[in-house]
Amino acid sequence: MLSPFNPKVYDDRRLIRCLLETADDVARPEIESVVPHLVVTLKSTSLAILAGPSGSGKTAIIDALAATLTGAEPLHYQRLVGHAWWASGNLSAYTSAQAQLTSAKLLALAEEAAQPENRSRLYWACLAHISPAEVIGLIADLARQRQSGRLTGLDGAPLLEAVDFPLNLWVTATFDTDRCGWAHDRRQRSVARVEWPAVSWTPKGSPQTAPTEAGDIARFLQGCTRDVHRACRRLSFLLGSWSTALAPLTQVATLLQHSSNHSADFLSDVLVYLSNAWSRDGQGLFDVDHQVNLALATDWALALWLPGHITNPLQRVLLREVLPPTRFPRAFATLTPRGTPVFRAARPGCDDPVVRQRRSGPRLGRAISPSRESHV
Repeated sequence: MLSPFNPKVYDDRRLIRCLLETADDVARPEIESVVPHLVVTLKSTSLAILAGPSGSGKTAIIDALAATLTGAEPLHYQRLVGHAWWASGNLSAYTSAQAQLTSAKLLALAEEAAQPENRSRLYWACLAHISPAEVIGLIADLARQRQSGRLTGLDGAPLLEAVDFPLNLWVTATFDTDRCGWAHDRRQRSVARVEWPAVSWTPKGSPQTAPTEAGDIARFLQGCTRDVHRACRRLSFLLGSWSTALAPLTQVATLLQHSSNHSADFLSDVLVYLSNAWSRDGQGLFDVDHQVNLALATDWALALWLPGHITNPLQRVLLREVLPPTRFPRAFATLTPRGTPVFRAARPGCDDPVVRQRRSGPRLGRAISPSRESHV
């Protein structure tokens, strides 16, 4: 059996299994469909928000994943206070002081990551329990600077000299949806938002702290695709005639193109996500079968990136016709008003001739199939 939190594990599938093995029998069925999605999301973008009820294990899963990928080195992973919930009395002054301290720590981590000798190392910051103020403030500021490719400073903590935004800097944040409601700002399309299920998860065991080798982390970082051209080449190699396999994605992009200037960004984000749904050696992270893995990854990618590109209710109606719930349950759920029943999906391929003939083989987890739940 694989040892949990083994810092020597850099194969994506083994990494996912190591994380799942730390969950108890109650929590595992709820999280084993989300963990592969979280890993693929973080491979695709360096800025993400993990949202869910408080006490559900959001920060714990980030701690576990970061400990694995950084070797639990305190200088490489920093868990920071996301918001001054502790403050009382002069709330404005305390909140401002906490924000400046968090910004200063983030910039210090970024400057360390930007050093030439550290580019093969992963540096990770987790902003625990942020509020809507950080979503539209600090997180939005980071997203803008990451898109520009230059880091000039953060609110209350300017840099003396701008630096290239380090590709080996990952910033995640956790957001308690039962504390103040989920703030989903449609204008921030470049920030990935992963919804964590309402389950109480505490990892079994502690991260091992054996020293890691820079070469292992460098290979992991090299396996994270962030460029759409590289993503297209990888998908073409993996899938062959991938233009046919991605026909639903083409339909969605066409619908968005008529009313949005960001359809190209959407398509790029989804293609990058899909290319990261395979390990370095070409093994699917959602399923061992390429076509089924593609179907599951497409559903997750659409659910992740589509909401930020919808500009009017009519688009939702048209997109629901293109994305039936039997094939894309999670994407369909994001297009459906809350409280509306969503059909439970059959396993992708049961009604799809493209993936009907599926090779037999083990999957990473039972809940990886969307037949377990209509959406997360």
